[in-house]
Amino acid sequence: MEFGCCLSLGDIARKGLVEGFLRAGYGYIELPARDVAGLDNGAFMALRGEIAAHGVPVPAMNLFLPAGMKVTGSDACLPALKEYAKALFARCGEIGCRVMVFGSAGARNLAEGFPVETAKAQMAEALAMLSELAAPYGLLIGLEPLNRGECNFINSLADGLSIVKAANLPNVGLTADFYHMSVNAEPVAGHLKACGKSVFHTHFADPKGRVFPIAENPEFREFFRGLKEAGYDGRMSIEAGSSDVLADAGKSIGVLLHSQGAF
Repeated sequence: MEFGCCLSLGDIARKGLVEGFLRAGYGYIELPARDVAGLDNGAFMALRGEIAAHGVPVPAMNLFLPAGMKVTGSDACLPALKEYAKALFARCGEIGCRVMVFGSAGARNLAEGFPVETAKAQMAEALAMLSELAAPYGLLIGLEPLNRGECNFINSLADGLSIVKAANLPNVGLTADFYHMSVNAEPVAGHLKACGKSVFHTHFADPKGRVFPIAENPEFREFFRGLKEAGYDGRMSIEAGSSDVLADAGKSIGVLLHSQGAF
């Protein structure tokens, strides 16, 4: 398994930060898609140059959509999503991104009383369109179930799996996020095993504070056990806060490797 870290665009410019992650043993960084999408052409070219100068891959992006770009609900607008995704996916192709994490709570939260079945149909339509737009770039869409405190639609891997299976699209799968699963008290290993090859990407944070995992925890090993039983051996991005990011990153990779090694 390859480990990486979620960074902001501002982090890219911080002297020595990316190189520090690479020295600690991380193999890639994950960037916020909505911020990449918001750059003008000149700023995007500058970002490409910075990434190349660091010599670091960016195989995944998170924070896919701005909150105002609704995918579900009465304000859903598929044409706006299409234009946004077309431009963003082209940029993904330019910097080598291969997985788009589709969490985006604000874009998919449902107003009180909005029919869930209607939202599922809207999501299915959106995923079909995104799948077609992503295919020319070899881009996978990883739908991410989110905890109930942040989002009220698609909260468990079981929820996500039902939508992914119904969509039946080769480049649409799941992002399994340990933090969200833990907050929801979701049966981690069992749900992961049930997902099998539908898991395209993973996120990780210590649920106590959503921080870097700097201390061993038996719950961490359950996540890795479930991933092993699902046949997953891809990427895992730490998506967490820290007051001393490089120090915590250095400690965390040892914790993750040890938890993985238990299986």
